[in-house]
Amino acid sequence: MLRRRLQVLAALALASGFVPVPPRTVRAPPQNMKKPGKPTEEGPLPGLSEENYAVLPAILGIGVISPILLVAQAFLPAPTAAPPKKKGAKASAKAPTMSVALNLT
Repeated sequence: MLRRRLQVLAALALASGFVPVPPRTVRAPPQNMKKPGKPTEEGPLPGLSEENYAVLPAILGIGVISPILLVAQAFLPAPTAAPPKKKGAKASAKAPTMSVALNLT
């Protein structure tokens, strides 16, 4: 049995030795990056449009509030489960059992 395994491994090793080498991949020539255009507006951050200036405070607010909310979870008490509701005679009368609904009894 061991001899047969060795023969199979030797045949696989010989067969893998004659596998053709995969062709080399052709790389595209490097592309030059575009130079940024001149800013159209003046301000503390040149190049941003008015819409970007309007969105910037909201993004900063989210960046400040999110770590605070993550840390606040450690200080909030765990939610308690509501006590189970007691089933009364009225609840059983309103909801018929499956056997009554299908007339199995």
